[in-house]
Amino acid sequence: MDKGFVIRKLILTGQKVDHAIIEFATGLNVISGPTNTGKSYIFECLDFMMGGKVLPRDIVESRSYESIFLEIEANNTYYTLERARLGGDFKLYETKFDFLNFNNFTVLLSKHDKDNENTISAFLLKLNNIWDKKIRKNNKGVLVTLSYRYICHLLLISEIEIIKKESPILSSKGFGVTIEPNVIKFLVSGKDDKAIIAEVDEKIITSKKGKIELLNELIKDISDNNPEIGNNEDLDHQIQKLENSIGLIKEEHNILLDEFSEKDAQRKIISKEILILENRIDSLIEILNRSSLLKEHYNTDIKRLKSTIEAGILLSNNEINTQLCPYCKNELNEVLNSDEIVQTINACEKEIIKIIHLLQELSKSVELMKEKKIELDFNLISLNKSLQEIETHLEENVNSKLKDQNKQLDNLNRKRNLLLQSKYQENSFKQFNDFRESLTKSLNNPKAGNEFDTLTTSVMQPICEVVAKILKECYYENPGSVTFSEKSLDLIIGNENRNLSGKGLRAITYATFILALTEYITEKDYRIGVPVFDSPLVTFSKPKAEGEGITIDLAMNFYRYCALKSKCEQIIILENEEPPNDIETNINHIRFTGLVDVGRKGFIPVD
Repeated sequence: MDKGFVIRKLILTGQKVDHAIIEFATGLNVISGPTNTGKSYIFECLDFMMGGKVLPRDIVESRSYESIFLEIEANNTYYTLERARLGGDFKLYETKFDFLNFNNFTVLLSKHDKDNENTISAFLLKLNNIWDKKIRKNNKGVLVTLSYRYICHLLLISEIEIIKKESPILSSKGFGVTIEPNVIKFLVSGKDDKAIIAEVDEKIITSKKGKIELLNELIKDISDNNPEIGNNEDLDHQIQKLENSIGLIKEEHNILLDEFSEKDAQRKIISKEILILENRIDSLIEILNRSSLLKEHYNTDIKRLKSTIEAGILLSNNEINTQLCPYCKNELNEVLNSDEIVQTINACEKEIIKIIHLLQELSKSVELMKEKKIELDFNLISLNKSLQEIETHLEENVNSKLKDQNKQLDNLNRKRNLLLQSKYQENSFKQFNDFRESLTKSLNNPKAGNEFDTLTTSVMQPICEVVAKILKECYYENPGSVTFSEKSLDLIIGNENRNLSGKGLRAITYATFILALTEYITEKDYRIGVPVFDSPLVTFSKPKAEGEGITIDLAMNFYRYCALKSKCEQIIILENEEPPNDIETNINHIRFTGLVDVGRKGFIPVD
């Protein structure tokens, strides 16, 4: 199926409640069961999800549900539509309901807008290949863009509509007695009304005259302010010449900018290297200062150790008075023997040798660091020189040229803008003249005629033939020939107007007309959607038929035709009466029992 769509699922969702789901199949779908099981609520939800303004009834069972989802299939692609149960715009997901990513959707507005393709109407019209079609609105030839809601009353037939006496072509929504027949005319013929030229009324004529007067004033103002207007044939050449000059300067400008970027990058690199060198030099100076202090400490330690050795020697030679210090003559607190003094002297001498070695190592390191500092100082001078050369080059050879080029560009752009302004005035002058001429011609043309193609018996003949075939297949009693009345916009079946029949026959013939229209369109390169019937079979067993019912055979034959012979890709019937057993294997039959413990009670799950 490369055109049109079929309905796959209808789902209600809410917090802390099980989903209410109905799954549909290709072909005939029958949802049967007693009243108050949700059949009509399903119909209301389907209409609502096709862009209907009327909310589904606020039945008690539905109040825990927040959103309605409709999964459809078109050309092997699945789409899921979401709408809040209390109304609003739609969310479109390009996937099945079971695979929804709630963050990946497109918003579709609920209201039709001829200039906006992101509406539910445009989406469904496109799927059916009937987007952007024009329909005549009135006898003056005013056109409107086809809305999907102009078609829905030919698909979604409620239990009240299906028994009405008025023509199936006319909607209870009241779109207009001109629009609705012209929608049928388009669907049957495949030709919309876009070629019609609407009749010009006096208000429009007055408006056009006012526009001509305004244009006259504008044209005069332009001519007065620019005497050369209309004679500046060389403007394009002058503008092009300036554009070429601007282009050449911009090329040179870009070359200089590239050179600036290159030199600036070098400047940044050198500046970074200078900073690193300065930090290293500062670190070396700090280390050299600390080395000098360390050298002083080492020398102090050597002096201290030598003093200790000298005192030890004196003590070892102090044989006369071992109770007094030989150096300061103070009384000794403790008298050391000669072995301990020798050990102390030896230890001090070893420590002096070690410190002298450290001093030598320190001296070597200081020399190396001084040499490194000299090297770094030289590199720093070299880098500063390179940096200065780059900055001098940028200032003298790049920045100065860039400034000159900017001045040239400003001057050329100023001249170009003046020429463009003149060009704009030239174009405005021409457009105003052309518009004035067009308006003048439209006023001089005679009014468009009011003879339009209408919905005629001959246009509807193919539909009547399909209706007759279906009635024959259903063994409708004495259908005779089927024709179309241009006066009542309804069928004449066997020389009797359809609306004169009882409720049962009106319902079955209404449904037959919708099937015939949908089947006939299957031969076209477009579609209209899925026919949905709520209680089309008002049989003799129903009290509300009030003696105007149909036979059970006719009702069952209608089921059989829909299941076995209809060309419609999909049909949905919501009905109290169950279909005959002999077609059970050919249809998708969903039974609502109305009982809690027997089968499926209804559409919405029981808590």
